[in-house]
Amino acid sequence: MRNETTVSLSPAARSLAIACAVLIAPLSPAVFASSSRTARETKLPQPTSARAAEPGPDFTNDVALPSSSSKPTSRAKPTTPTFPALAPLTNRSTTPWIPPSLWATALSPDGKYKLEARSLAGATRIMLSNLSDGFRVDLSSDGIKCVSFSGDGRFATGHQDGNVRVWNGSTGGVEMNLKGSEAAITSVAFSSDSRWVAAGTAAGQVLVWDAAAAAAEEDRTRYSRFELSRQSAAISCVRWSPEGNRLAISLAAWNEPENAELLIWTPGDDFEQQRLALDRPVGAISWLGSNSLIAAGWDGMATMWELTTGEAASRLELEKNSLSAAAWSPDCPLLPRRRAQGLLQEIP
Repeated sequence: MRNETTVSLSPAARSLAIACAVLIAPLSPAVFASSSRTARETKLPQPTSARAAEPGPDFTNDVALPSSSSKPTSRAKPTTPTFPALAPLTNRSTTPWIPPSLWATALSPDGKYKLEARSLAGATRIMLSNLSDGFRVDLSSDGIKCVSFSGDGRFATGHQDGNVRVWNGSTGGVEMNLKGSEAAITSVAFSSDSRWVAAGTAAGQVLVWDAAAAAAEEDRTRYSRFELSRQSAAISCVRWSPEGNRLAISLAAWNEPENAELLIWTPGDDFEQQRLALDRPVGAISWLGSNSLIAAGWDGMATMWELTTGEAASRLELEKNSLSAAAWSPDCPLLPRRRAQGLLQEIP
């Protein structure tokens, strides 16, 4: 427009530019395509094998409100969010159910009633069942430590609070409270004639009550009729002789081996009939006859004693599960009857 002429390239420069263009032209597609592909790949999200569930889009603030000055506008339909497949819902808990462990079962002499002890979440669950009609009572909340059936359908229980209670097996109700101890009851046993109840305590006491049925009495609280002088160790087990006139009593808890002893006592007498030293704490006692019994240690090792001589006749090993059950109730046999009879025949 200003009447000026642009300067053109010289013939030599023009030839050099053409030569460079000829050499670079074949290479440019590969170079530019490579850089473009790399840029696109870095922008795309990486695929995953499983994606976590994300909350759906929030549409509460994304709704077009109608106004007089604006016309309704069509909105695109939002895409439905996708979630991973879930297992079908059920009413059952996802925590696996672990059945309670049954470790002791005591049957009444007539086979009509049953008491079961189960371990559940670190606690002991006690259940009374009437096998004739299926009636069941849960006694777990009463703090029962030991149990003994009588021959007339009742049963006695020793408790952590130091009381002994006598129950009616058919109704599951308490007939009487037997008092006399402030320490926990560690062992309880009914005599063979169902009249006397003996109990040992953690404080070394041995108490005997007259538990003759007295439904007409208004005051059902009774105190001990006989009491053995307090011992130097806890009482671990008390068991009546087959005649029901003597008690076999074991001293020392499982962690007191130096005080382990076995006493034979007749309630009403002021002296002990026998006192035998033991080499281990005894958890359960079982009479084999009038003058022989088995004292089983917590480790399962048991000694058979001949009371007429005061000497150990033999040694045997027992199952610890049977030992725990027999310590809880004299109605849980420490030995099968056939094996017990065989041991009795071996005593000279």
